[in-house]
Amino acid sequence: MRAGLAFTICLGACSFELPEENAPVEPDAPVVQGVNCPAEYNLTVGTHRLRLTDQAYAWPDAQAFCVAHGGHLVKIEDGGLDDFIRDNILEGVISFVWIGLYDPQSNLSYKWYDDTPLGTYRNFDPTATDGDCVDKDTTDASGRWHAWDCSFAQPGVCECDG
Repeated sequence: MRAGLAFTICLGACSFELPEENAPVEPDAPVVQGVNCPAEYNLTVGTHRLRLTDQAYAWPDAQAFCVAHGGHLVKIEDGGLDDFIRDNILEGVISFVWIGLYDPQSNLSYKWYDDTPLGTYRNFDPTATDGDCVDKDTTDASGRWHAWDCSFAQPGVCECDG
């Protein structure tokens, strides 16, 4: 059985780097996501800037929190990001976190927060289909996703694209 919890954000070795002021910009330089994200997005992996919600929320409220703080619930499209989240959540303190995946029609057709389809990468636990919102198990070695009751209060992982 899961228990709701409130917590203070602290995710271990976090980093957030801003470009040097007045640094020259190459005309063909790749766009780096995350440079305009609020400082609270202090967990960095590649171009992803992440943070946890400030407390436990139901899925819609976790998404609203992320939007109000310059982001959205995280969209996990590859195993690298999925593993990074699993490995950087305080194990034993936060067991499950909301991600930006949900089933708005309750028909097992999952979409991301922005209504894009699930895509090819998925990490579902096939035995956990008890709800229309998706969370991630941070204590399981596989970091499986679970369909869960959207009203359950737990932390969410926010992502900023800015």
